[in-house]
Amino acid sequence: MDKDFYIHKTNNYIFIINMRNGDFTHISKSELNQADESTLINLKKQSLVSHANQSMDEFSLDNVKVLFLSIHASSNCNLKCRYCFRDFNNQSTDLPTEEIKVFLDNAIKMYRNLEKIIVDPSGSGEPLMNMELLEYIGAYCKEKSDELSIEVLPMLVSNGLLLDETNVSRLRKSGILFGVSIDGNRKQHDVNRQDVHHQDTYKKIMKNLKHIKDKSLLGAAVTLNASNLDIISIYESLINFFPTISVKPARSNTIYGINQSNIDSALKAYTDFAEFLIKKSMNGDLRYIAAMLNGDDYFGKFLSRIILKQAVSTRCDAGFGRLSLSYDKKIYACPAAIGISELQVGSLSEGVDEKKQRFIYELQMSRSKCGSCPAKFVCGGECLVNSYYSTGKIDVLDNVMCKLKRHLYWQSQIVYAYLLENNPRLLNILYEWSLEKANRFNIDHEINDVLQKHPEYTFTTIKSLKDHHDPKFDQLKSK
Repeated sequence: MDKDFYIHKTNNYIFIINMRNGDFTHISKSELNQADESTLINLKKQSLVSHANQSMDEFSLDNVKVLFLSIHASSNCNLKCRYCFRDFNNQSTDLPTEEIKVFLDNAIKMYRNLEKIIVDPSGSGEPLMNMELLEYIGAYCKEKSDELSIEVLPMLVSNGLLLDETNVSRLRKSGILFGVSIDGNRKQHDVNRQDVHHQDTYKKIMKNLKHIKDKSLLGAAVTLNASNLDIISIYESLINFFPTISVKPARSNTIYGINQSNIDSALKAYTDFAEFLIKKSMNGDLRYIAAMLNGDDYFGKFLSRIILKQAVSTRCDAGFGRLSLSYDKKIYACPAAIGISELQVGSLSEGVDEKKQRFIYELQMSRSKCGSCPAKFVCGGECLVNSYYSTGKIDVLDNVMCKLKRHLYWQSQIVYAYLLENNPRLLNILYEWSLEKANRFNIDHEINDVLQKHPEYTFTTIKSLKDHHDPKFDQLKSK
């Protein structure tokens, strides 16, 4: 039976992981003072034994509830970031609107049980350099939302240089949700993110941000890199401007990424940040942990899954719940996969090859290289794109990133265990937040019910009434 469990000891806890399904428990120091360690471990194991094996869904597009469609609308950019993966020499590779519509229409038709669709036109350049295209996509998404009676949400990340009052107004009128790429304070940001004329960009971006009156839906996208590993400082410099902060590591295959030379420093930075989160949260300042859990933060994803006790079958939905149209009219498993032939799943002219989708899905499901790593149930396995750029193959582990993800898994366990023991009420708040975020991608049954009662209204009209807390929504709901 021992092979079914993984035991991990730290200074303050003993963690016990069920290797059949990822369920977990822990033993605290206070418990160890009351009973023998081996006796406690056996008792804790018994509390996990009854759980069934993790279910593995067969490949079927009918199981996809949320579809992410990205469009490589342009590779033009007004920045020249040191760690950028672009390799298009700033050539204009804009896609015609007719071809974008064909891709979106055909992709959506493949799925029968969708509850939400995300359309991301960020590309590999700066999307705001083609505002007319963005407005077209915004109008398309509104039309599609009303046609399907589900939310088709356009969202993008901008570098912020063109995010002036006029463009903010145009984006919001088009219904486009947007975030900003910014790497912390001025020093952290400008060391890597300069414009095409090698000029600093932080001051211009911050000036634009200060003009945005409603920041409630504004998110920061931060690239953790070799010259910027101070995660605490990043959060402290951004917390007053962004309710959502998402920090992700740069690829490990470059000198600017998290690699063998700096991985230990990165691990310490995350340990310090976990302690920082606990301290701030226990003192009543929940802004930091809320900002992290609210977005797509690398560490936040681990922590929210631990809080929800959520085991995942795959790392992501690349190739089956996520498709990306490239500038060369090929369709890839995700935006980062563009140019990797093994991750091409179709083309604009021939459509999507379901056999290739199945191959990518089953490769992720197998997690054959993850072996006895307990983090696989929360991590989901290696990123196929990262594997390719690190090793030249899509199914080989990147040892550096594995080391980082295992560390984030145990740091998440420590944060969870500490709060469970010392402030269960706070942990329950975090659970509710994490659950609310997870449910954002589910169908809105209130809106759906109103539409059933009042077919004379469109989806976007009803959603607008609800979003703006218009009394008319409650009136329609009660009729």
